[in-house]
This record gives sequence, structure tokens and C-alpha cells, in this order.
Amino acid sequence: AFIKQRKITELQYWSDAKWNGPNYPVVGVSFYEAEAYAKWAGKRLPAFEEWLAAAGGPGEGWAWGDTWKDDHANTLEAGVGRTTPVGVFPAGASSVCGALDMTGNVDEWCTDGDATTRGLAGGSWYFALDSARRGVRGVHGPTARSADIGFRCLRDSS
Repeated sequence: AFIKQRKITELQYWSDAKWNGPNYPVVGVSFYEAEAYAKWAGKRLPAFEEWLAAAGGPGEGWAWGDTWKDDHANTLEAGVGRTTPVGVFPAGASSVCGALDMTGNVDEWCTDGDATTRGLAGGSWYFALDSARRGVRGVHGPTARSADIGFRCLRDSS
């Protein structure tokens, strides 16, 4: 309904080369748009607990472990000031499953929430390292579209 009501025909930054390059995370996407894409692709968005398990489980650390390392993630400390292509910070891969950019780059939509909010996880280039800790849950209205919000899809095993 949100997409039709707003007459959205493309993502907010889809035509902007600063935010939409090869291997960059998709940004400027609302929860509803991310959910629609996931469904179209035969996938789904993760619940926060699923995202957390892939990022290393409960705790105060980051996807690679409990000690912050400057060259492991695109957060405010990196000074990039925008998203980076996936894989620029390979040392920051999840210690559990090897997934890249689970810390920093973009906050990722999760399915947790209610009619007025949805969960976010992972932190982003726009916020400091404490916001990118594994156990930190962000929240935003499901219609939010921002240059620091993206998503990650899951495929259920068959």
C-alpha cells in the first residue's frame, strides 16, 4: 500500500551514482520496498535474532569479535562519509558465517517491530562504532528511506 500510495517507481537513490554503483549496497529503500524485493526474489528479510546469529550472536562486540579494529568496518570512524562496495573491509567478515559488512556500511532492515516501527541492525557509515555493535537494535518507521539504510535477504533452506 505504501509504495502505491506514494506512487514510488524506483528506489530513492537508484539513479544517483554516488549511492548506486557496482557492488554497493542498495540504500534509500523503505522496509516495504525491501520486503517486496525479497519476496519477488524468493527470499525474505531476517528477524533480528537471525541477523544476530549470523553476526556472531549475543554480545557487545562486532561481527568479527569483541575488540574494535579500525580497518574492519565502514562506520563514522573510517571517515569515508558514504557507503562502500561490499568487500572493501574483508577483515570485518562475520566470524560465524563469513558474511561481509554485517558491521557498518548500512543499517539493515529486520522484520521485528509493529505497525509503526521496524528493526535495524549493523550500524552504518553515518554512525559511530558503538551503534554497530552486534546487540544494538535500531528502530525506524517502515517508510523511512535513507542513504544509510539498506537490507540483506535470507533464503530458507529446503
